[in-house]
Amino acid sequence: MNLKQNLIAKKIVLLPVETEVRELDYKIMLAGTIADKDTVTFVGQHNLLNNLVPNFNGGAYLGKNVFPQWFPCNTQYYDALKEQDFSLLYYHEEGGIWIGAEKEWEGMCSKQIDASILQCDDQILCWGEFQKNYYESLLPLSNVHNVGVARFDLDENMNLRKLINVSSRVIERDYILINTNFAAVNHYIGFLGWFKPLNTNARSSKDRVEAMHWFSTTFQVMGYFLEMLTRLLADFPEKRFVLRPHPTESIEFYEEFFKSFSNITITKDFSAPEWIDKCSLLIQNGCTTAIEAHLMNKKVISFYPIEAERYVNITKDIGYQATSYQEINTIINGLSKLPVDQKETYKLSPLIKNFNSVESSIEKLAERVHESLRSKPTNKINLSKIKRQAFFYRAILSCKEMSRHFVAEKKKNIDMFKSHFPGFQQSQVEEKVKHMNKILGKNCMVEHISKDLFVIYS
Repeated sequence: MNLKQNLIAKKIVLLPVETEVRELDYKIMLAGTIADKDTVTFVGQHNLLNNLVPNFNGGAYLGKNVFPQWFPCNTQYYDALKEQDFSLLYYHEEGGIWIGAEKEWEGMCSKQIDASILQCDDQILCWGEFQKNYYESLLPLSNVHNVGVARFDLDENMNLRKLINVSSRVIERDYILINTNFAAVNHYIGFLGWFKPLNTNARSSKDRVEAMHWFSTTFQVMGYFLEMLTRLLADFPEKRFVLRPHPTESIEFYEEFFKSFSNITITKDFSAPEWIDKCSLLIQNGCTTAIEAHLMNKKVISFYPIEAERYVNITKDIGYQATSYQEINTIINGLSKLPVDQKETYKLSPLIKNFNSVESSIEKLAERVHESLRSKPTNKINLSKIKRQAFFYRAILSCKEMSRHFVAEKKKNIDMFKSHFPGFQQSQVEEKVKHMNKILGKNCMVEHISKDLFVIYS
């Protein structure tokens, strides 16, 4: 049965993707877990999915991309969802790596979503108990659930980990992995790319000073990281190192800085778990990869060379702590004798359910989706119209990409967009779906609509 025949009477789920390398594996596994004889899942670039909403009459949207910015913000895409009888299952891709302590965490919760605007058929899906308690204290109309982090389903026996293992594109092994998170000072679009939009007259003095503190602290930490890695490369010429910058960082800076060393690979290719899976050690500072490495039973060094209250200290107690290069050197020299860090509780435990539970977050999300769909009608989908919209969306992007050669100030923004979402490769998606079917014992089909959209159905 082809896709057109299979879309006569189906319930609709929309899964937006913002950063492809970070989200694709778990979105495929989630779409496959959701898919059944009554349900079709559209996985697509988030801007395109927002434009496709008017094609449907009822469904579930799982994500946060109907809100373009922190609150307060424009709600036109959310309003469009509600006009088409969609339920929003609000789920943020970044919800636990926060600065400061509980007071600051509450501030982040309030910036991510204004719970008062949601309706009774919507849901707020949280990463941890802290967020759940905060949103419930506001007495919203929508239900609030603690489902954990889907992309942290990384225990050896979990389905996502199995998919990563069988589809990994990383060839290297036994390297020391360094993940950086310094976009505040090494931004893709330039030195002031992060800071300048946060230093406008429209923002309060308090918020602007906060941005200044963050910028200056990140500057200091990055300097220590550069010094530390330079010394490691020189002192351990026999070891291989892999440096993975944050998706929003400039990779060119690191390539220039470390070009005199031959024992380092600098790359943004592939996903963080693919690289973590085959490393012997991860060195990090305030990065989600610390969580991923911990859940994948890897050895971690949390390098915090300075004390700063207004910084991401929440990953500080993961793995082995180091404040100086000498401490890192000592740990590496004795690495083979060191056990993997296992504590009963971590600073992140209230914010990340996965630290305290072996339940699958992907399965929890699928349960929430199916519950939401119970009251939704089936759709007869005009696939030809959707394909035309996807084609024109891609054509517009191509025109913008061509125009960057004539409008210099747009070039960096377009390049950054492409680095976050280069576009789905049909062969890669089909291969991952094939592995997903074997893992789940299903026979899901995938239809590649464009580089920005594919459909998974059963």
